[in-house]
Amino acid sequence: MARIEKKDNIVSIVLDEKESRAIGLENGEFECFQPKKGLLVLTEKQVENIVPEPDPIDGKLLEILSDRKMLSRRIVGKFEKTLNPAEKKRLEELEKEGIVERFKLSAQYKNAVYRLKEKKVQSAKADDTNIALSKPNSSTFSVSKPSPQPVMPNTSPNLDKDGFIILKSGDDAYKMSSERYREFKNGSLRGLKSFDGSFSVIQEKALKRMQPKILDFLKKQKKADLQTISKNTQLRVDAIRVACEFLKEDGQIFEKTKHQYCLV
Repeated sequence: MARIEKKDNIVSIVLDEKESRAIGLENGEFECFQPKKGLLVLTEKQVENIVPEPDPIDGKLLEILSDRKMLSRRIVGKFEKTLNPAEKKRLEELEKEGIVERFKLSAQYKNAVYRLKEKKVQSAKADDTNIALSKPNSSTFSVSKPSPQPVMPNTSPNLDKDGFIILKSGDDAYKMSSERYREFKNGSLRGLKSFDGSFSVIQEKALKRMQPKILDFLKKQKKADLQTISKNTQLRVDAIRVACEFLKEDGQIFEKTKHQYCLV
């Protein structure tokens, strides 16, 4: 049984150790709200967006380097002369970090230009089958229908192909926020840092594609875990995990226990 304690203008919610273990509570910050009278909800506090606003120097350089209309301004040897010492130093750092490169449009051009280094990605077009896997064809044999199984990924997700990605380090997250700066800025990409230190990034269109499937299923359930949602929506387990982080952020669902979700 939980109880409320108030002391020196501080209100505490107290659980005994057995209850705390049963619902999987861990150290961390929680938000408390009351969706209706008699129901008190605790939900893990969402951490800040993974994509911090770049400092003014990074913002200026990334804006110029990602704008094709400014190509003539980015000629090596001339571009540096338009920068102040701090901006020039930062340009050199970005080049060493592999974020910026020197590139010649063709052999006929004498001078190279600076540009953001392009990532090598698969050219396959992303479509609904990248995240929502199609159901297998019906068999011509008379056999019992197998029970639905969670869709376990056999490859790591690719942002451009699958619509989402999980980054393991802050360095990877910073590099992506620099390379995809415009997409984060216009909202077509979103990112969050998780309590385990990983970073989730998702395309807004992918989230909108998965959202109705997840929410429609949760409307029928008091709560459901990742595997159960996957079985009934045919979405990848890791895709659901990422999508649920953002649905929590948007106030659509909350996590009752670890990876157990229900509607708000």
